[in-house]
Order: sequence, then C-alpha cells, then structure tokens
Amino acid sequence: MMNTLAAVDPTHTTENATQVKTRMQAALHDIAQKTLAEGGGNVLIVSHGMAIMAMLQGMTPEENLRAPLQNASVTVVTYKDSKFTVGKVGDMQFVEKGTRQN
Repeated sequence: MMNTLAAVDPTHTTENATQVKTRMQAALHDIAQKTLAEGGGNVLIVSHGMAIMAMLQGMTPEENLRAPLQNASVTVVTYKDSKFTVGKVGDMQFVEKGTRQN
C-alpha cells in the first residue's frame, strides 16, 4: 500500500515502504543507543501500525507480518548485544475486552 501511495502522489513527497522501513529502523537504533548510554531500561514508542509493520520487515519472520496491527496493540522489540529481537507482534492483552473496537 505504501508503494502505491508513493507512486500516485503528484507531489512526490510520500515515502515508499523501503524509505519508511529505513527511517523507522534508524530511529529505533538511535533510541536504543541513547537509552543504553543513559543506563538502559524500557522505552515506549508510539507509531502508526503500517509504519511499525514496515519497520519490522527483515527483523522477524514474514508470517508474523501478515495481518494489519489493531489500534492500541503492543509490539515488543528487545535490544541486546547490538541486536534487535522481535517478541510479540500486535498483542492486544492490554486492551480491556469490553472496550475493544473492531
């Protein structure tokens, strides 16, 4: 979808999937490095589901990236020994069942 949007954008300012992936992974790396320099710890990053899915390309098996992410879902990425590991993708356990919207 990102590539199609970029292709039809008459202003040529829309990023394609590769550009989003590159930008998101670079930002993730910068955040991890800064967090390490400050002593480590957990970081919450909030972004659009489509951008998150692009960022995860190449970081996790393709079968983990088939379904769109639901609003308020949680994806866990761990940084250790200069390497990212993807844990849960699109986890909805933190959203109360009574308040979930489709």
